Amino acid sequence: MNLPFVHEKLVQSYERSAKQIWIFNVGDLKPLEIPINFAMDLAFNIDEYHQPNSTLAWTQAWATSNYGSTHAPQISQLMMNYSLLAGRRKYELMDINFFSLVNYNEFDRVIGEWTALASAAQAVYDQLPANAKASFFEMILHPAQAGITLYQIYYMSAKNNLYAEQGRNSANQYLMQVFDWVNRDANLTMIYNGLLGKPKSAYTAFTRPLTVSRLEMVTHDGSDTFRV
Repeated sequence: MNLPFVHEKLVQSYERSAKQIWIFNVGDLKPLEIPINFAMDLAFNIDEYHQPNSTLAWTQAWATSNYGSTHAPQISQLMMNYSLLAGRRKYELMDINFFSLVNYNEFDRVIGEWTALASAAQAVYDQLPANAKASFFEMILHPAQAGITLYQIYYMSAKNNLYAEQGRNSANQYLMQVFDWVNRDANLTMIYNGLLGKPKSAYTAFTRPLTVSRLEMVTHDGSDTFRV
């Protein structure tokens, strides 16, 4: 969820006289504690969070309240960076052609940004006390890891398609990496759903099947492809 976008739309609604009732189509409640919390705080005191830079101030206050002042700056930045990356394209609308592999290293740069986010989130997680790790995993670390996993699946699929079209045997390496990242996705889902010993199978946000485009295997001499 893109927090600055939520802020923009709710402030805009308030300025256009929607001051009595806000109705949200939330969907799955469990993975959306942060944006729901944000929206409720805006509804409770819109004047405190009226300025364009209020989102950053809110994330810093939220991180301090939940994890203490020591890690608050890093956590706040993680929240803002995730909002930026996830807000570029809804996950359900993502495909292998949205980012370019051949122009300006676009897809590679996006993968680098997601990798940096996941690594930074893991670094903070490793420093937190045991009693804070579960909530941080659910709300900060898991979204970052799930995001890089999804993007890697599409990135490897795009590489596979491009190299297979060019008749390059290296397409097969990317085919296998797609399978590897799909397995990582399954393992990550199991960890999330089993966290704290309380299965979350009812939360469909992390149990929907992932669909990617056609994958191809190139024969050893590059003369033909086998489509999966």
